[in-house]
Amino acid sequence: MKLKVLSILPSLFWMLIIFYLSSQEQLPDVQVFFKHADKIAHFGVYFILGIFIKFAFYQNIQNKLMLINILTLAVGTFFAYTDEYHQSFVPNRVSSLGDLIFDIFGILLSLFIFDYLRWLIEKSLIKKGFK
Repeated sequence: MKLKVLSILPSLFWMLIIFYLSSQEQLPDVQVFFKHADKIAHFGVYFILGIFIKFAFYQNIQNKLMLINILTLAVGTFFAYTDEYHQSFVPNRVSSLGDLIFDIFGILLSLFIFDYLRWLIEKSLIKKGFK
């Protein structure tokens, strides 16, 4: 099996963005929009990361969806945990179990949305005679 390196780049790039943001002592206060808006931000950021990670595994480990889902959840959760731990060393920032939980929920939802979008695309391609 040949590793498709380009498929890994989006998740690595997104992880760098998350790490950079976690390294900042001060971020814009999203709580001005509504209470707990930061949790929604965590959810969204890790939802995108989950899509990218699953895409990378899907490109490299086809036809083993359960394994792909387990690996995506494991890698995403590990990164979320290490990111929260890293944040605990940044001045004016704290590590939060609540943030970690929303990170994991974002990754979990991405697993289902990825499969649903893949199903829609395959259904459309079959309907148009491409498969």
